[in-house]
Amino acid sequence: MKWSPLQHMKEWVEHLHELKTEHQYLGRYSIEKLCAFHEYQQKTSVFRVVAVIVFTPLPTILTLWGLDCLPLRDRRGGAKHHATTFLRSMLSHAVMTFMFLMAGKQALGLTDKNSNYTYRKAATIALCVSFTLEIYCVIWAFAWRFPTPFREFTGVTPWGMLTVAFNYLFAKKDLVRVVGRLKRYIPVVGTQLMLFYFLLFLSVGFAAVPLYGQIVMILVFPLIKLTIKRALWKYARNLDDISADVTICMVEISGSLYQTVCMQYVQNNILALAIMAMDFVQAAFEARTYMHQDYMGDSQNTLQTAIKIVESALFTGTVEKSIESSSSGGDASARSLHSTSAAPSNTVKSVSAGPPKVRPVIKKAKSAQRDMSFE
Repeated sequence: MKWSPLQHMKEWVEHLHELKTEHQYLGRYSIEKLCAFHEYQQKTSVFRVVAVIVFTPLPTILTLWGLDCLPLRDRRGGAKHHATTFLRSMLSHAVMTFMFLMAGKQALGLTDKNSNYTYRKAATIALCVSFTLEIYCVIWAFAWRFPTPFREFTGVTPWGMLTVAFNYLFAKKDLVRVVGRLKRYIPVVGTQLMLFYFLLFLSVGFAAVPLYGQIVMILVFPLIKLTIKRALWKYARNLDDISADVTICMVEISGSLYQTVCMQYVQNNILALAIMAMDFVQAAFEARTYMHQDYMGDSQNTLQTAIKIVESALFTGTVEKSIESSSSGGDASARSLHSTSAAPSNTVKSVSAGPPKVRPVIKKAKSAQRDMSFE
């Protein structure tokens, strides 16, 4: 068979999605979240879904509009003539920090009514962090130069240190109660910062390279996103319910920031269209990949999907147990296999009223790993 570079490239790109399509990674969602998905799908109207999509960007738009109301002067006037610039910077960092704390509050389970980590406390921490960070930036502006080069880049480290310090000062007792969950998120936050720096370096490189270099980076970036997403999908496995959210947000949001910066430094409008086109091609490829999965394309049948996952896992364990016991017993192992396979069926029936029976079938996949389909 003649070797085709295009076919080889297609197989390699599909390999980047292999960890997502393996069934061992589809059991991350807890039963509680699957039931919540099912309830949302059954009770939520299309109008509400559209309203959420339309109004979700509204707070961000209003915030940006409010910040734009603060006038900015010519930067050649020096730092002493830019009080409104520093005020605008402080407010923007306060909003950013508050949103970060809200995400952490929800992830750590501090949203219940008995929690002392209130919105007022989070707002206080955000204001303290932004005010202290702005003092740091003002000192640099007067001591060195204004505007400070790469200020947002070098300010990430002091911002992180100040956020940790003020959380320890104001909310130590609340965070001690959830220290176990907090430890699980520390590597995630660290990885997010590393990804931020990495894509920021790529943005600087994109602005510095000539036309042909920009073309190459535009073509290669979707593959970089797929590679990073594959690695993070495996890395975030211990986060259970939010592993998919973390993977998507960390890669797609950071990638969008990178593309936004690149759009400002393209050398002609055709390259700007190429950036949008490559982003669309990547999204279409991922959608095509997921459409072939039985678990992902079930629409309103979330509970039936959960039953499929549970039954396939039980069936796999039963088959492995029967193989191990086949060498030591014949009829006894067959009876054991029959009894163990019957028990999960009754259990599943008690969970959901009259679900369709699903018979897992094991077949070999290209990656030499077992793949399951359902008849």
